[in-house]
Amino acid sequence: MAKNESNRQGTEKSECLGESISRSTHPSPSAALENNTPNDFSAYMQRVPEKTQHRGWYKPGNLPHFDTANIYQFVTYRLADSLPQIKIQHLESELKNIDPKRIDSERRRMIEQALDAGHGSCVLKYPECAQCVIDSWKHYDGSRYRLMAWTVMPNHVHILFQQLENYRLADIISSWKKFTARRTNALIEPGELHGSIALQINMSCSGEQLSQRHLWHRDYWDRFIRNEEHYHSAIDYILNNAVKAGLAKKAEDWPWCGTALD
Repeated sequence: MAKNESNRQGTEKSECLGESISRSTHPSPSAALENNTPNDFSAYMQRVPEKTQHRGWYKPGNLPHFDTANIYQFVTYRLADSLPQIKIQHLESELKNIDPKRIDSERRRMIEQALDAGHGSCVLKYPECAQCVIDSWKHYDGSRYRLMAWTVMPNHVHILFQQLENYRLADIISSWKKFTARRTNALIEPGELHGSIALQINMSCSGEQLSQRHLWHRDYWDRFIRNEEHYHSAIDYILNNAVKAGLAKKAEDWPWCGTALD
């Protein structure tokens, strides 16, 4: 069997079995973005040592997640009231007519389109709240993960980063949510003026109260980066999300997006 064919079959087997993996090279964010150093996207094709903190493939709820060291992750998470229940029901109804092989990708596309429509309280449109999210990402940059690119939208966020050894994906995202929930909750006073923010929170928009406990929707979407093209496509999507949603004419006009070079 040819070497390339053997490698291809090995990759397919790893993806099907959901095997966790690791790698040893760590290109810096600057080098990765400038493309001076080739990025290594082979991590998800390899096995990890048995003794590891990472979980590989797992599905705690409706969404599958992939957790391992050193891969690049494109993650999206949203506010708890960002998708009204009626919108979710309509979305699921439309998905019944979709090819089962395409359901996951189509569901994500439809959800992202719905999020860009700006449902819910959209508290992240306020500078204090948006900056709080960015601060949470930068706090452990370089020690638990490496930031690559990010954007804060009014009711959801996108971030591209590289996981580091012994820091689980779920723990990283949970720490971001907890930190921002505490800080943002201090800025939110429904119907009242608090500091420089006057917010009118729709507490029943999604059936989930917007509070310290429920500021964020409990789950998230993660997509590991498979190759150089996917990597740059993810960065382009992140930096231009506000443009696509009609919130800015150019990516540089949106103050809440950035890269490791900023």
